[in-house]
Amino acid sequence: KHPSIGISMASTVASLTVKEFFASKAAPKIVSICGSQRVGSFNKMLHDYAVSVMESNGAIVTPIDLEALDLPLYNPELEAKAFPASAQTFKDKLIEADGIFISSPEYNGLMSPL
Repeated sequence: KHPSIGISMASTVASLTVKEFFASKAAPKIVSICGSQRVGSFNKMLHDYAVSVMESNGAIVTPIDLEALDLPLYNPELEAKAFPASAQTFKDKLIEADGIFISSPEYNGLMSPL
């Protein structure tokens, strides 16, 4: 129970809207990743809509364009020599975030290659 008002915190939190909940906290930092970059992609449209909803509710969203990062395929030998700068940038953004939002279409029953 909350000491000053005598009701359980769970019922208080449950009665809050998403916007009210975010307003009571530090703005969450979210990294968003979309698995489709195709022009006219429904998945990209849904991703962008979800990002706008998160932002309108107080979240700070950082979209990451995986295609633009030009990430290498995993290679432990390459990583041992010098961690690729694009991979380090990606890693840093993920570490700084409070949450990760991934929007991925399915192609032939599998996730997007992006």
